[in-house]
Amino acid sequence: MHQRSASAIVFCALLIGVLVAPAGAAFDPNDYDVYKNGVPDVDKVPLPPAPGDNSCWQATAANLLGGAGYGLGGAQGIYNQLTNDLGKNNLGATWNAVNYWLYTYGKNPNSPEFQPNNAYTDVTVKERYAAGLTVVDYNFLLDELKRCQYVGVGFDIPPHCMTLVGGDYENAVPPGSTTKSVWHDSDITQAGGNGNDVYINDFATHFGQWDLATNVFPPPVVDYEQKAQTYTVLCPGLNKPLAAMMNYDVAYFMNDPTKTADWAPGFRVAGEMGSMYPAPIWDPLEPNQTVIIGNEYIKDKYKEVWLLVDYKDRDPNRAEQIILIDDAGKLWSPTSVTDSNDGGQSLYYWELDYQPHMEKIVFPNDAYMTLTDYVKDWDVSTICVPEPCTVALLGMGAMVLFRRRKRA
Repeated sequence: MHQRSASAIVFCALLIGVLVAPAGAAFDPNDYDVYKNGVPDVDKVPLPPAPGDNSCWQATAANLLGGAGYGLGGAQGIYNQLTNDLGKNNLGATWNAVNYWLYTYGKNPNSPEFQPNNAYTDVTVKERYAAGLTVVDYNFLLDELKRCQYVGVGFDIPPHCMTLVGGDYENAVPPGSTTKSVWHDSDITQAGGNGNDVYINDFATHFGQWDLATNVFPPPVVDYEQKAQTYTVLCPGLNKPLAAMMNYDVAYFMNDPTKTADWAPGFRVAGEMGSMYPAPIWDPLEPNQTVIIGNEYIKDKYKEVWLLVDYKDRDPNRAEQIILIDDAGKLWSPTSVTDSNDGGQSLYYWELDYQPHMEKIVFPNDAYMTLTDYVKDWDVSTICVPEPCTVALLGMGAMVLFRRRKRA
């Protein structure tokens, strides 16, 4: 049920071929046509950017999403949607823009851009505001590129986001080495006006470069280098079943419907039953941990519930105690729990033997409500299906009818 589609596997292989040199081959940034023309390279519109255009984080998010195969209009179309929805004058974060687009468009059953089988759902974030990213972080990001990812990187002076699309090991070397990285910048167009703002970060000429770990070098007399403080990666993860998503799907994520920088958690309700059942509510008796999902009792049907949690961090040994309570007060442990390969997501599944009037999901702490800690977002899909015995009876009835028609 959670296997990657063949198209996703082919797409991943294509990206590996574009972004990473063949095994044993040296990375040669002097020949970077593939980085200019073979990968998404969003530019702010128009160029040069208008004063107050702070949409670099949206451009970086669009590169990540477009590289993952989302967007009817490609990465540039995603950027246009983000800036139209969120405005260009606010400050945000790349992972917020990625999540906003996924839950508004790419993973929204009511959107024409819905891609239920796209495997790229796992968003991981790291923030090192005090010290900046380290050499270990940088090498980890290069490994992420080999997993067919782009990487969004945020800098502090001035605040800016760019997309890392290639590079070689490693950053912990002095200027004058052959270590290089390739970046896409949404702000500046290359000479000649070709719209491909590709930077080669060459530590041999290390003034003015976008660096991931400037603190490993003695500062120059005039420090034009920018210290990276955050990164965002979009990786293969998990999807809920299509039938459940199309039926009733609720996402709880940081959104910005007022086009301000004041991001706050909120619900998005979608699916065929979305107009009948409103968004869940936080239980007044346990407002920081328990969410109530509305329902309608239907005889001879049972309930299936999927909860997909996306964490900011990665932990392959994560064990979250999440339970479900039905309308009779009975506690249900998950029928199954599936983890993504890198431990960044968990998919919880419950199968109830009847259809309750409502069910509650009880989380282990308030991080699921505030989204200010290690939980980045979560979404629930539900579906009511006939009892197995009812399905069998329906099948037998169909066989009898078929035989009667055949005899006639």
